[in-house]
Amino acid sequence: GTLILLAKPASYDRVFLPSNTPPSLRDAVEPVKRFGHFLTRDPDTRRMLGELERVAAADVNVLIIGETGTGKELLARQLHASSPRRAEPYIAVNCGAISEDLMESTFFGYVRGAFSGADPRGRAGYFESAKGGTLFLDEVGELPLAMQAAMLRVLEDGSYQRVGSCETQQARCRIIAATHRNLEQLVAQGRFRQDLYFRLKIVQKSIKPLRERPCDLTLLIDQFGDAMRQKHGLPAVQLPPDTRAALERYRWPGNAREVRNVIEAAVLCADGAIGLECLPPEVTRPPETSTEPAVPGAAGEGLAAVRDYERQLILGLLRKYRKVNHVASALGIARSTL
Repeated sequence: GTLILLAKPASYDRVFLPSNTPPSLRDAVEPVKRFGHFLTRDPDTRRMLGELERVAAADVNVLIIGETGTGKELLARQLHASSPRRAEPYIAVNCGAISEDLMESTFFGYVRGAFSGADPRGRAGYFESAKGGTLFLDEVGELPLAMQAAMLRVLEDGSYQRVGSCETQQARCRIIAATHRNLEQLVAQGRFRQDLYFRLKIVQKSIKPLRERPCDLTLLIDQFGDAMRQKHGLPAVQLPPDTRAALERYRWPGNAREVRNVIEAAVLCADGAIGLECLPPEVTRPPETSTEPAVPGAAGEGLAAVRDYERQLILGLLRKYRKVNHVASALGIARSTL
């Protein structure tokens, strides 16, 4: 057995537990904090979630900073669900996925005949559709400067106009914004308005990347393993020590989202136990030969990670089901798409 000394000098603020520590003992020393679907044992992150719980009821803008896949939208959804606005709409918008030409009409709406090809009935924008609820601006750092100026006015006094109209509307929603970018750096470069940054960050919180809170990895593996088995109606599977060791060695540049993708593919491909062959090659690659980028977000993380995940998932399902139609059905897509 492993003997763990619980008493510690007052100058220490952490207890480091071995990876084979029983869950019951780990929970006693490192209690799990839950904020909606976001779970953590990390002391800093537990403290941050406690602060968000207190902020949820306050009607202030919140800015969440964190790398891709760390769970920024999970926090935004729970902030809304814990607020007095919970009965009103929650609308999430990816600011980086909207064409610059359509930004103004998408956020503020337009009236009949505002531009060629417009809906003859006009259309409400996100601010109007959110009503008295919450508007989540994901990747707010991607907003072009012209739209930043228009957004600033809404945040200052709540007023905006539909495209093609002179009538002033009043926004009633709460703003929660998120980004993986360094907004202070963008401000210094003249690519993000300082006044808008100050309006957004009335409360600002940062999510640590998963590599800086390794105590959360087992928590995520178990959480996603159970969720994916239920999603696909599969029996329980075992996680052998060598597979768990490989998962713990990997640095997870895609954070919790990458863990979810890898575990989903592994659960689907497993036949009673998740072997090393069920994991993507970058996860099982020995550390000394790893080609993982040293800096998160460097070349190779984005599309390459998605391609590797999709390839591993499809090959594993083909080995399991043998027939393309069955694989397409398991993935919930058309055979032609597969």
